[in-house]
Amino acid sequence: MSKIDNCILAKYLSGEASEEECLLVEHWMDESLSNKKEVENLREGLTFVSSFYVDGKLDSGKAWNRVYARIGKPRIILFYRKAYRVAAVALMLILGGFALYWFTHPSSEWIVVNSIIDKDIVYLPDSTEVILARNSSLRYDKAVYGCKYRAVQMNGKAFFRVRRDPAHPFTIVSNQTNVRVLGTAFQVETNMQESEVWVEYGKVAFSAKKSGNNVILTAGMSAKYSSTDNKIVLQTKPDTNELSWVTGVLRFNETSLIQVVSTLEKHYHVLLKPVGNIDKQLTATFNNMLLPDVLKVINETLDVKLEIKQ
Repeated sequence: MSKIDNCILAKYLSGEASEEECLLVEHWMDESLSNKKEVENLREGLTFVSSFYVDGKLDSGKAWNRVYARIGKPRIILFYRKAYRVAAVALMLILGGFALYWFTHPSSEWIVVNSIIDKDIVYLPDSTEVILARNSSLRYDKAVYGCKYRAVQMNGKAFFRVRRDPAHPFTIVSNQTNVRVLGTAFQVETNMQESEVWVEYGKVAFSAKKSGNNVILTAGMSAKYSSTDNKIVLQTKPDTNELSWVTGVLRFNETSLIQVVSTLEKHYHVLLKPVGNIDKQLTATFNNMLLPDVLKVINETLDVKLEIKQ
């Protein structure tokens, strides 16, 4: 077992893990010295962060000031539009990693963006536009961005409009893959197990870290990487509505009603209940319309009944 689930690790460190989960973590620690060291570092970080909690609330200013004091030089870290309270263990996992990086890379100046809204627009120093989906994150080292290279790290889903700069190719680093471009517009969706890229225009190099497998994607193409088989697979029929969360436009061309329902549920974050005969197809375009209006058009056009589940 080369990796450990972060949720299990967090429960173990906070004393909330089951007996089975404790054995799992301890077995993982026994596999290598680096695993054991990682847990020790995280436990240290938890102790550090917990000391700044008062009545369940984190005094983040004092916590960051202590980090700055340790490295002897101020560093900037920005959390944009982060309106929720972070659990002690979760914050420890983040803070511990950044603090460790700062100790070994004193010239770094990390900018971190966490999105809690559907479309969070961020502009990088070179004017590259990034639109983050809800619960997605982006970070980059401002001290070197655009000087030596243009590189960002991300998790979740994001759409990029990259400003062209042949001298400094733009790279997105995720858990399992890298995406490298010059100037283009594309979407990346990534988590611990999978990564997917969809290109609106331009050219993108999509590569897997472990296998070295890579593909070149152009306008309208998409590909998906899975850690299960450790390879990148081209998608034969890319979803035409993949970017609807960015554009607000939904297009259906003789699309089965079952697929229409699935797309609408994903786009509007609801559950729908079809009533009656659903063996029908829809051809229509909806441009930034409210869901009730969309459902009214579909119901009247196809003589069906789609309802929002209460």
